[in-house]
Amino acid sequence: MQPAVSAEKADSWAGLVLLYHRIATQDRDPWSLCVQPKHFEAHLQQLTTLAVGLDRVIKKVPPRRFVLLTFDDGYRDNLECALPLMERYEVPGLVFVVTGPGSSFWWEHLARQSDDPGFLQHYQELKRSERPEVTPMPGVPHSRLTDGELRQLGASPLIELGAHTMSHSFLPALSPEVQQEEILGSRDRLVQIVGAPVRSFAYPFGAYEPQTSQIVAQSGFEVAFTSSRGLWRSRSQRLCLPRVIVRDLTGSDFSACLAKWL
Repeated sequence: MQPAVSAEKADSWAGLVLLYHRIATQDRDPWSLCVQPKHFEAHLQQLTTLAVGLDRVIKKVPPRRFVLLTFDDGYRDNLECALPLMERYEVPGLVFVVTGPGSSFWWEHLARQSDDPGFLQHYQELKRSERPEVTPMPGVPHSRLTDGELRQLGASPLIELGAHTMSHSFLPALSPEVQQEEILGSRDRLVQIVGAPVRSFAYPFGAYEPQTSQIVAQSGFEVAFTSSRGLWRSRSQRLCLPRVIVRDLTGSDFSACLAKWL
């Protein structure tokens, strides 16, 4: 009788998908979304031999162990700061873009109220509302990529753009009809902007339900990413792929985490 093959050995390959948001230095960052440029560069220095683009994984020809970089939301600093560093070290990546109108995100305005004792409760309430609305605060910069900047970013051979809904809504709180509007609208708007197919999707807040992933599949996406920890294995379900959120780690701390994650 043949011995049982473990799940680990059954995988022909497994990779780590890293989730970044911003590459920037911010005085006020209550969500811990920012990775300082000097730290991001230290991360890239360790990823030059591990990082691959989405195409190699979709075609099922990645190395046995690999890393895929992803960025959520569509911040301008992805173009202005992250891309030049990625070009320096020839590291590819995916950028998931919120495609609805606006020059900044609702949580950036809410962050100006982070000294308020009810701040986190207010955030959780807004996060699960159908269309989060906050009072616009003065001094919030135009942090989102414009259409022209999106085209510029998407023109890089290192970058692939993916959809991230229209308004960054918490999809499980929405009706199936509104989920479809958010998901399909995001894809169609991004195709209109960059003039290229969009084959990947990221769930806002990493949140989804079975009907959500069904809508994603019906919308023609080949892969979709959550924010649940784990590795992308050869046997993984492609519409609920795990990712690991990266915080503002120094090079040495990132190295230790990388060894643990991968």
